[in-house]
Amino acid sequence: MRNRHLPIFTLPVPKSRIYIVTEPSLAAAVQRASKVLSFAPIIPEVTERVLGLDEATMEITRKDLDPGPGDERGFLADIQEMVYTWFGPGSYLNEVTLDAAQEIRNEILAYSSSQETHANPDPIDFLAWVRHLVTVSTGKYFYGPQNPIALDPALEQCFWDFDHGLGKLLMNVIPSVTARKAYKGREQLVKALEKYLEDGNHHTGSKIVQKRVEIALRHGWTLRATARSELSFLFAGIVNATTSTFWILLQIFAEPQLLSTVRGEIAGVLRPGRRDEASHPEKYRLNITDLKDRCPMLVAVYRECLRLGSDNYHP
Repeated sequence: MRNRHLPIFTLPVPKSRIYIVTEPSLAAAVQRASKVLSFAPIIPEVTERVLGLDEATMEITRKDLDPGPGDERGFLADIQEMVYTWFGPGSYLNEVTLDAAQEIRNEILAYSSSQETHANPDPIDFLAWVRHLVTVSTGKYFYGPQNPIALDPALEQCFWDFDHGLGKLLMNVIPSVTARKAYKGREQLVKALEKYLEDGNHHTGSKIVQKRVEIALRHGWTLRATARSELSFLFAGIVNATTSTFWILLQIFAEPQLLSTVRGEIAGVLRPGRRDEASHPEKYRLNITDLKDRCPMLVAVYRECLRLGSDNYHP
């Protein structure tokens, strides 16, 4: 997987990984028309190496990868169709978006409150702060308050150790030695996710996580293998959001005029919750749809950051 580093100022830059998945029905039609274009057979081989899946799980994963109409459906076909459908435009995507916004808001307010007691707060590592914000928030809105990272904050570093060593894990040459930090981080996360599933904490998580677990177990995956699968989902949610959030905020704050314009757009769509709360910005109400429909500069920055600052993959 290729990394692209765009040096802006002297800040550390995260590896850019934005994955763009083609529209499901179109992808399915193309794959049915020509099996040569199907990427489905490649996916199990990659996930086996990165997640450390055992051979019994791989046998299940390789079954009925790319079914046609009326064919028996395998695990991968079921899980992909579910994720594509649920994350398409609709009520569930709106629900997840709102949950994500609320968790990020809560984390930002908590950080802001912690800084109020400091007359001269110390400078922070911006990239590290964004990583922490997105990691903690994503864990909560996807996996609920009893998610592994919330219960054991040390797992946050394990996650980023895993992320930074993906290339070595993919090579799969004695990974416990050649990718020691990534391997150790992965195994600690898997152990915590397995405990999370054993305790039934996924029932307090998001609907999509509950459904993913149900599909895996229905196809014969063990609980430990399912935990490895959930690590991949957690990875997709955290890394993509971290990369885009970092670049968007960095570009906005790097240009004073742009910052002023974007702040003005957002201020224009804020509405006080109640009259007696009008002097407290944290009590204002914000309709997320207004950010898309009434904040053209913010949307333009968002789209341009994805266009210029990301490596795009079309599986």
